Amino acid sequence: MSSGSTPGVGGYDVIVVGAGPAGCAAAARLLDDGCRVLLLDEGPGPERPAAVTSLDALAAVDAPGWTRSDVRLAGADADGDGTVGERYWVGRGAGGGSAVNAMVLTELGVAGHDRWVAATGDPAWSAERWEPHRREVLDRLPTMTAEPGPLGSAVAQALTSIGLDGVTPARLAAQPGGRVSLVDALLAVEPGGPLRPRLDLRLGLGVRSLLVDGPDSAVGSGFAGSGVGGSGVGVVGGAVGPGVGGVAGSGVGGADHRVRGVVTAAGEEIEAGLVVVCAGALASPGLVESVAVGRSVAGPGAVGLGAVGLGAAGLGAAGLGAADQRATGRVIGRSGAGAGGAARPYMDHPSFAFTVALPSGAQVSPSPRPPVSVVGRCRVGGSSGADSSSGVGGGAEGVAVVIHVLDHVGAGPDGRAFGAVVVALAEPAGWGSVTDGPAGFVVRPPVLTDSVDGPALATAVRAVGERLADSSVSAVVDSVSLDDAGTPLDTLGTWSEEELMAWLAHHPGPVRHPTSTLSSLSPTPPPVLPPGVLVADASVLPTVPDANPQLPIMVNAWRLMAELGSPK
Repeated sequence: MSSGSTPGVGGYDVIVVGAGPAGCAAAARLLDDGCRVLLLDEGPGPERPAAVTSLDALAAVDAPGWTRSDVRLAGADADGDGTVGERYWVGRGAGGGSAVNAMVLTELGVAGHDRWVAATGDPAWSAERWEPHRREVLDRLPTMTAEPGPLGSAVAQALTSIGLDGVTPARLAAQPGGRVSLVDALLAVEPGGPLRPRLDLRLGLGVRSLLVDGPDSAVGSGFAGSGVGGSGVGVVGGAVGPGVGGVAGSGVGGADHRVRGVVTAAGEEIEAGLVVVCAGALASPGLVESVAVGRSVAGPGAVGLGAVGLGAAGLGAAGLGAADQRATGRVIGRSGAGAGGAARPYMDHPSFAFTVALPSGAQVSPSPRPPVSVVGRCRVGGSSGADSSSGVGGGAEGVAVVIHVLDHVGAGPDGRAFGAVVVALAEPAGWGSVTDGPAGFVVRPPVLTDSVDGPALATAVRAVGERLADSSVSAVVDSVSLDDAGTPLDTLGTWSEEELMAWLAHHPGPVRHPTSTLSSLSPTPPPVLPPGVLVADASVLPTVPDANPQLPIMVNAWRLMAELGSPK
């Protein structure tokens, strides 16, 4: 890169940590620039079992080894991480979350980009800035359009009365023969062929920590002190440009300090000119926190690393920093010892799923097929507009909702097929928390505590539930219920808002989109990082996108690598 990084002793220009959507996209773009890239991931691959190649995302989620086993939801009654509830599904291995998710490719609209720019003050998040990179990513991905079944078509018709717009058959990162492997799509010379030149893909090998070079470079030594930083060159909103230094706190200090590589879980030290961390929103903060030279107190979108000033114990570092990054953990994987069990903020899409019993003998064919067939958006509960008659508060504009219709989610003991209608908040306001301890990550969704998102999700669920009683839906289903136990849909009409919110807290939806653990908008001050490391995954998104985040995550990683210039 133009800042003067040099290859490590292993001959790599860049090490990318994490082979998920962000890591595969970042590695592909770096290869386009002629870089020698080492791509690491602790999970399996690239050979994929039948469940992971299947179009049936539900089968992929259950594939042994392809999802993290150490991430759980906090119980609804827990303070912090005291009570652990159901598993929180997070993909791992070659393709990461894309290997086991529903394969939905949803565009981040201009309005979503505008919200990010307004919140951060940074044009790097604009639709105009992203557009060429979005086209390049989509050009590399085989895609297909789902064929809505009777349930998807009926739900789309029923929800038109509340202004459902943009309802379309779902576009998927898949093809009729199965789901797309990001390794094949982005990193192979041709699908199923050898890997691209200059790429070394090593799976089943996690990263323990980052290597820091420089005098007295022990992690956590506090050399940076607590001096106030000045201006310098940093990454602002993910784009290279002028940054603003912040308060230097505990961490690694000294003008000569830089990240020079990684230490693998096996204890191997591997060097490179640049480390790009794409381990995901849950794990990335713990990896970069241990090398932070301080914490920024600059405004949103302006987290740089410049001449960080005189601290209590010495001079802070100068050089390239990473933006929109905040964390409280230590090392990727098990960072609880360093973090002391502290929680860090994160964002997600609060959601709820209505269970739909399909008629006896209903055929889920062709089989296997993608479960998500229809995606649409609407606003409900506003003081004006199509749903104002509901009497449920949602502000003047109402609550922005994304609807996913799953034509099938499996079969019960009697062989009857089930589907689902998933309601998710498109623009959540609250922050949940992630605690990383010795036993694993515990995720506490914002809907459990946030004073805005809880009522908003209740508004959305009530409004959509009323429409699911429409004759267009009842004509193609046996029943719609509020859970797998068959709690009747009309129970919604008997509950107060408080009772409904309590129900939602104990029945979390299936959407698992953790983002923004290193966002410049997070309530937790961000670390300032030394030269040689950059985070380019879901961690750095300002907020959770108003769409399925898979495509935005990939486009942002691609953009970051393109705007850095060649790190050779």
